[in-house]
Amino acid sequence: MKKCSLLIAVLLSCLSSAAMCAQHYSVPIQLDYRLVKAVLFSSLYTDKQHSAKLWQDKQGCSSVILSALQLDGYQGQLRLRNKVHAQVGALFAGQCMTLLKWVGTLETWQQPRLSDDRKTLSLPITHAVAYDQHGQKLAIEKLESVLLQHVQPKLATVNIDLRQQYPELVATLLPYINPPQHGMLQETLDSLVFKDIQVNEQHVTLNLAFDTSAPPSAPAHSAPFTQAEQQRWQKLAPYWEKLLTNALTQIAQETHSSALHESLLTVVKKARNTLQQALVAQHTAQQDPVRLFFLTSWQQLAPKLIAVTADIDNDQQRLRYLSFIAALDIVYQLVEQKIPLGMEISSDGLRRLGRLLVDSAS
Repeated sequence: MKKCSLLIAVLLSCLSSAAMCAQHYSVPIQLDYRLVKAVLFSSLYTDKQHSAKLWQDKQGCSSVILSALQLDGYQGQLRLRNKVHAQVGALFAGQCMTLLKWVGTLETWQQPRLSDDRKTLSLPITHAVAYDQHGQKLAIEKLESVLLQHVQPKLATVNIDLRQQYPELVATLLPYINPPQHGMLQETLDSLVFKDIQVNEQHVTLNLAFDTSAPPSAPAHSAPFTQAEQQRWQKLAPYWEKLLTNALTQIAQETHSSALHESLLTVVKKARNTLQQALVAQHTAQQDPVRLFFLTSWQQLAPKLIAVTADIDNDQQRLRYLSFIAALDIVYQLVEQKIPLGMEISSDGLRRLGRLLVDSAS
């Protein structure tokens, strides 16, 4: 693919922690087929109504257009089903004359494959079949030749190359990483590899492996808020809560889901009490309310967010939401496994952030 914003989002989540951690990680990434489809729409099916003109002759009289993409997993491979609109014509006296029109379906089975250096994921076609609207296999030699020589190779060019993402990753991450750690970032990028891929009926699972070079120092304990700090925070909290509520309202408008809006507001109400408790009370790492709140809330919200993305009309917005969901799934796994993150999801981390906000508002 020319550009895979999903990979950028996921790697940003991973590398934000990798830049702070001196270990080898292998993080499973589950790619829901709705997300894969959204990426294909933004990179290959860019014509009207999510169609793709994958071949046209020099005279412009003959063409093959794919549309109505369906995507799923079948026997360990990706299966793409496309509606085919094919036209064969010839140029006579400066005008195109249509000789044949054919409408049918093209099915391709594509097996995810890693390059030898494990930095490129490609989808070569292992089997393809075209049939008409009555289910009869295509038996028109000219069209078979066009599909074989021009259309199938373009479908097979879909790939993810980690190295093509390096410049954008570096530009995105550098502002958030301390200058002494800039060299570590490049080392981490150089170590990125795909470990393995599995395809099932619901999603594609791939493992992204990476290394870092220096162990992080353990974050310092942050004491509970004093009464004076608590009073200052109470004056500031309504402002941030209003910003969050406005953001959730915008999400509801973009996804056309009042039910999702209610679910998000319920989470906000629960967060108010949970985070307040975390600011003023001491807790063990096992029972940290901030960590537990993040894990339980995301378990509840992730399926609802994925479900409503189908109602988002704008392709780029849909891809943005699905990429965000995929990225937070990675953060969820890192937090659940207690792999250290650059931004600490804990009561200590919340108190440090709260003090920064209170001090900056003074």
